[in-house]
Amino acid sequence: MERRARSHLHGGHGIARARRGDGCAGAAHQHRSPDHRDRRPLRDRGQLGHPAGGVVPGVRQAGAAHGAAAPSLRAARLAGVHRHRALLDSRGAVRGLRAGPVLCRLHRPRGCGVNPLSRLPLPFGRAGVVGLGRSGAAAARLLAGAGIEVRVTEARDTPALAGVAAELATLGVVTELGGHGEGIAAWAEALVVSPGVPPANPLITAAVQRGIPVWSEIELAWRFASVPVLAVTGTNGKTTTTTLLASVLQAAGLDAVAAGNIGYPLVDAVEGSHDVIVCEVSSFQLAFSETFRPSIAIVLNVADDHYDWHAGYDDYLSAKARIGRVQTAEDLLIAGSADRGALSIAVGAPARPAAFGLGDLASVHAAARRLGRPLAAAAGVEGGRVVAEGSAGPASIVEVEKIRLVGPHNLENVLAASLAALEWGVEPEVIGAAVAAFSPLAHRSTLIGEIDGVRYIDDSKATNPHATLSALQGLERVVLIAGGRAKGLDLSPLAEHTHRLAGVVAMGEATAELESLFAGRVRIAAAAFVEEAVETAAAWAVPGDTVLLSPACSSLDQYTSYAERGERFAAAVGRLARAGVR
Repeated sequence: MERRARSHLHGGHGIARARRGDGCAGAAHQHRSPDHRDRRPLRDRGQLGHPAGGVVPGVRQAGAAHGAAAPSLRAARLAGVHRHRALLDSRGAVRGLRAGPVLCRLHRPRGCGVNPLSRLPLPFGRAGVVGLGRSGAAAARLLAGAGIEVRVTEARDTPALAGVAAELATLGVVTELGGHGEGIAAWAEALVVSPGVPPANPLITAAVQRGIPVWSEIELAWRFASVPVLAVTGTNGKTTTTTLLASVLQAAGLDAVAAGNIGYPLVDAVEGSHDVIVCEVSSFQLAFSETFRPSIAIVLNVADDHYDWHAGYDDYLSAKARIGRVQTAEDLLIAGSADRGALSIAVGAPARPAAFGLGDLASVHAAARRLGRPLAAAAGVEGGRVVAEGSAGPASIVEVEKIRLVGPHNLENVLAASLAALEWGVEPEVIGAAVAAFSPLAHRSTLIGEIDGVRYIDDSKATNPHATLSALQGLERVVLIAGGRAKGLDLSPLAEHTHRLAGVVAMGEATAELESLFAGRVRIAAAAFVEEAVETAAAWAVPGDTVLLSPACSSLDQYTSYAERGERFAAAVGRLARAGVR
């Protein structure tokens, strides 16, 4: 083990600049030269290497040698710390010290240079923030800390929000609760909108008419990001893939964090001391992005969703496509090879294309032919193993049977995360061990328990038909609990799997639609709440069946979140188990 070359070690120092603290968080340089003219740009390397960094250190008087000259680190293939950036040019911010293993293969991912926008002042002095949720409050704090005059508007008015407003007031932020006043749109020079605030909101309409910037949290955060960002989007699987990729990078010795639409705002993450940020991004956030440029972008899939926000599929697809709109050939865009929407985004993106799929590598390449250019990397399944090929050659990563995540859709998540980690320079054996150790996240095809031979699975996170169809794959006889708020989506694709269904228990606003859809096809009943649905499903199920909560709808007609819905399902199953009744 040895320490990485960082601040206060091997002469590494960061340059202090506006919006940052001392030099420990700035761009990476050796001892600061009194004149910038002795740091000239380097040209890109040729076919055998990745692009060089942005500067070389200034010429300084060498100290007296204490022995024979040491061999070149690069000649000895020691030009990097295990699973980390090169010692001689980290191309990123200098952070704290941490130990790491030595002797990695000499590889550094492309497209991981310093974000030039992070060094520039924001192009406005007054900003309005629409929404005081977690990301809205974090955005207000970041803006206020950057010297921007901030006003926040929030439609709700609760004691909890009043407490957040009081905390922001100490930073000079003015907050309006209980309604969106029109004055903020006339006052602001830019709007930062929270996820879920649709384009039809009057404040956004007024801002667009005035021609002022309308940014999402990820666009604002990108203006402050001084470390690489890897981004994950898709209709389903985002959170699992984001969390898994961050876990793999952590296992490789990197200070990696999962952020964005996952609960930890990206505007908070960019202020932390991280080596790399893995960011889950939604269509809401991407719709209001302009310059957001991830080094690696992953598009898992694009299926019908959020039509209560978007005008339709084309509008939804267009928002998703913004994840790669300003990438360059130095970056990588990874798409699901079996998903037409994901591949269509890769077709129009300037980044190097990569793809993954449940077939072998040859089938992944064949499916991606519509891109009109060869894949830079690919991942698939061969001989019962996750395999990949890319900039470092072929790799065998992990046996499929060792993966704890259940279902073909989760295997696709594993393929996407593994390919991204491999292209980021992580060794295949490290990826495989991290994947095998990764446990399913709550409310995502999670086995709650088995009672009298019947399995009970919580897939409450399935808030659209595409997610429910994925959960049904691989299951035999299922009593499905579905329903809630359909968000303007067509639920009829669920009927494609009637051959798997022993019955359907419908609940929530979509009850009538589900009853009409399945009437005469399978046994169906209505339930007022999930607890009653569990009782009905348990009465119908026989040994070998699965009772699956996979609603295909939002929970917001009856519950505060999909998590509450899932927790109440699990509690109802627990009561059945304690009563000894199936």
